[in-house]
Amino acid sequence: MNVQVLAAYLQNSDYDKRSAEFLIRGFVEGFRINYTGPRVATKCSNLKSARENELQIVEKVFKEIHAGRVAGPFRSRPFPNLRLSPIGLVPKKDGSFRLIHHLSFPANSSVNSFIDKSFCSVNYSSLDDAVNLLSLLGTGALMGKIDLKSAFRLLPIHPSDFELLGFRLNDMFFFDKCL
Repeated sequence: MNVQVLAAYLQNSDYDKRSAEFLIRGFVEGFRINYTGPRVATKCSNLKSARENELQIVEKVFKEIHAGRVAGPFRSRPFPNLRLSPIGLVPKKDGSFRLIHHLSFPANSSVNSFIDKSFCSVNYSSLDDAVNLLSLLGTGALMGKIDLKSAFRLLPIHPSDFELLGFRLNDMFFFDKCL
């Protein structure tokens, strides 16, 4: 994310100043995940899909490390209170796999259990929204559509929350640095 370009777009838009500052600060310093639960070390086992597809999971994790979205491997916990959550693989339509970090495990005491839903809901624009905007802009307006691969993985996490996003693979420790 080019924060300077983002800041210029936000400055020249109708975006409210407080929201613009939140976005810029988040991309510079990392976004806080608003976790309110205990910050204690945990243990867990990875999902069955990770254990059954070890080569693919190792490839996926090291691809994330190379992209700067995961830190590791560490021989020991990089934080004494590193919270571990399971990782696994979900098959995609094309036959490949998507890496998942199961932050809803265990039920009722997971990372996600301690994040208020108002901080983690997503609202996508509808087709009606696009049609209304196009109508408002009038004749000659252009419209485009893109699908950002790994869009949420572009959002950096604030370092104070790294300890909440740990996982373990082959007796090594890792943590997510992006959503």
